[in-house]
Amino acid sequence: MSVLPEQLHAAVTSHSATFSPLYAGYLSDHGPMAALALYGLTEDANQATAYLTDYQQRLHPLDTAPDAYRVHLSHYRDAVSERGARAVLADKLPALISGWVKDAYHPLIRIAYGCEFAVDAEVAAGLAYLHWCGPDPIMQSLGESAIVNGSINALFTQMADCAVGISPTRNFNQCLEMVLAQPAFRTAAATVPDQLRTFSDTALQVFASTHDFFALHLVTGAHAFRVLQPFTGAHGDLLFGLGLLAGYAAVGAPDYDDRAAIETTVPSDWLPAIGTDEHDIKLAYSASRQAQYFSDSRYVAAAIGYLGR
Repeated sequence: MSVLPEQLHAAVTSHSATFSPLYAGYLSDHGPMAALALYGLTEDANQATAYLTDYQQRLHPLDTAPDAYRVHLSHYRDAVSERGARAVLADKLPALISGWVKDAYHPLIRIAYGCEFAVDAEVAAGLAYLHWCGPDPIMQSLGESAIVNGSINALFTQMADCAVGISPTRNFNQCLEMVLAQPAFRTAAATVPDQLRTFSDTALQVFASTHDFFALHLVTGAHAFRVLQPFTGAHGDLLFGLGLLAGYAAVGAPDYDDRAAIETTVPSDWLPAIGTDEHDIKLAYSASRQAQYFSDSRYVAAAIGYLGR
């Protein structure tokens, strides 16, 4: 990733010191993530900075954030400044990673984008957000007791037995809590061959097959975890798989076709299809990064198929 231009780096750095990570009660602040993703796609710092400025109009000031979050933010900003982002991630993330699914993966996505674009303030903000959400004792316990060589399709199919589904009266975290409490989920702690690629590929298949908005987060979440995998500790691979299964069940375990072909022809000029929606921008960026990492054009093709729906 190229060095972030000074104007955008400064704008993103000041953002976390100005705004709460949540607005409208429970929605995550996507501003810095989307601005960084937009720059990653276009390398247009002016456009990305203007996007962030416009996005900020909907946000709440930092002093409205929970006291605990502000304490964590101060701590992590100091720690990252003194020791560097990578050292702090290596030290702190293993104890927090069991909670990576909370708030629809957004705390981890924020850390990952900060890490990719070398914006220490965003790494600190994401860590503070993840710390405030807290580790998950059920996930942590399951993450220490893997069954080796499970079947990826069987694991995702099993999630139908504990699917919940977001509704006007039930947000993502409430659905996640219900999923984790169910026996059918507790037997899903399994590894599969080539865990990172296999689970990422199935998350892509779910999204491409359903075009489900909530399944979109499986793709952006998988990208974030992949970026941060070196810092996730001894049980990181298993928690990665469990996290995608939990998210899939929490959003209702939508039926998907694991054999459906994804068109691999990618037009040279697909960026105009992104528009200004923060989720679409992040999807496009995560898809482009996953496509590059795995040498698999289906990621970008699936994003284009969704954006052009």
